[in-house]
Amino acid sequence: MITDLRIADTPHGGLHYDVCLIGAGAAGISIAQALAGSRLSIGVLESGGSAFEPDTQSLYEGQVGGHPMTMDTGRCRILGGSTSEWTGRCGKLDRIDFARRNWVPHSGWPIRHADLAHYYRAAETVCGFATPWVDDAEAARDLEIAAPDDPRLANYLWRYAPIGNRLYRHWGREYRALLEASSNVEVLLHANVIRWHASGKTGLPQRVEAVTASTLEGRTILVRARAFVLCAGGLESTRLLLSSRDHVEGGLGTGLENAGRFFMQHPRGRIARLETDKRTGLSLQDRYGIFGARQGLQYESGLAMSEQVQRESKLLNASVIFTYEADAASGWEALKSLAYPTAAPPVGRAKALNRLVRDPGSALTNLWRRGWQHRHAAFPVRSINLVIDLEQKPDPDSRVTLSAERDRLGLRKLHVDWRINPEERRTSAHFARILAEHFSRNRTGSLVLEDWLHDTGPIGDELSGTFHHIGTLRMASNPREGVVDGNCQVHGVDNLYVSSCATFTTGGHANPTFTIVALALRLADHLRARLSEQGHPSSATHEVKRPPRHPHSR
Repeated sequence: MITDLRIADTPHGGLHYDVCLIGAGAAGISIAQALAGSRLSIGVLESGGSAFEPDTQSLYEGQVGGHPMTMDTGRCRILGGSTSEWTGRCGKLDRIDFARRNWVPHSGWPIRHADLAHYYRAAETVCGFATPWVDDAEAARDLEIAAPDDPRLANYLWRYAPIGNRLYRHWGREYRALLEASSNVEVLLHANVIRWHASGKTGLPQRVEAVTASTLEGRTILVRARAFVLCAGGLESTRLLLSSRDHVEGGLGTGLENAGRFFMQHPRGRIARLETDKRTGLSLQDRYGIFGARQGLQYESGLAMSEQVQRESKLLNASVIFTYEADAASGWEALKSLAYPTAAPPVGRAKALNRLVRDPGSALTNLWRRGWQHRHAAFPVRSINLVIDLEQKPDPDSRVTLSAERDRLGLRKLHVDWRINPEERRTSAHFARILAEHFSRNRTGSLVLEDWLHDTGPIGDELSGTFHHIGTLRMASNPREGVVDGNCQVHGVDNLYVSSCATFTTGGHANPTFTIVALALRLADHLRARLSEQGHPSSATHEVKRPPRHPHSR
């Protein structure tokens, strides 16, 4: 069932569930759908509604220091969360990402890559893939992408499950019918958690008894549960846990001193420009780009550094994609300027028609590629850019804290101090040199490296954020090193969990959503088993009643 706290007929005594999920984005919905139909009662508290609302979105506002980033872009307070703007890009973390690496301080997850294998497979279905993923090597062979002949490099494939041309899954829409129909799941919209109610003290066993949720208009409700899960995204989950100090003596958890530290993203930026001939430029677009396949599955192909070179040269993990800037004189660019005047550099209609007549081949070829093969367009290029996605070194001084300023609900806003360290520049420069040697040896072309790779001063806008807010509630085997344990349970709190990339100990280079979903499904299994062991599911659930509908509403 889905209802709205602003207008729902809520019970006087509040609500009581077996599991209360705070946030209805990829993590919250993954757990809710996994437990739908079980004997457990599930409550989902979502800050937003079914559509974008500026007033609700403004609750993300905060202060930024350190490396520039935005606080509200890429984060959405809405049913479906950030999947409402997500491109659907999926990739797994590598085995080395979970390992303790002596050249990466604070690395080493308390779980292994193998512990997620089953859940990565289950995440494929949850993320909308109609058929199981095949092995990367097999997929590359199907796409006729040869493996690099350099042991320092490896192909890397990202996967997409589009529902149309550049249209991806908004989970608030995709899972709405399931959430509506489920007899044991209740979603409460416009329900912002503003207060924690807990027993016990820091250093002693603690337990969350309830949370208070409020609308922007001030309507509140008390929600009790046997277990609570923060699923509000990397930054907001951190803000809520840090805010527990306002209501709980000492705050929640024995690892709370680590909360907000080790803030990471996947810095992205251009590391080089490849100079090559026209024929090679076209050939590269069929090796490194976006490719359609059967049943709507799309691949994106790029290059990553092998585990071998990371270990030998003591580097962070990283991958590169290729972006192609079309020659403005090509027939394809002329066709785009005629069909979509804002999609390409403006040219006169007569000039565009003349260019199309002189080069009809690229236009016809790309209509076939885009319409039938679902591939990106291939065209004569004026520039080929190599864009890096970087793992960051876990740095305790890269952190988010609470500022003195409060939002309209009374919660303190975040202050973010994001750091980019010399290790990120060193990894980028080393990767670029490997690629330059590789392309030179294979006579692919000449790589012109970006100046910032050789500078020694602070890195500026050469690297930007990717809205992947990682590490601030990190996973560790003990509270001295992290905030949650290997089951994503907050250290020292009997019934509080986190489902977010905030729990990632290190970030790898891959987009985090696929791993967020895998960890969420693993947590769902843990909650099902643990709550079943503790006894019969709660029978005290109070159903939220919908307001009466107007006879003509639909």
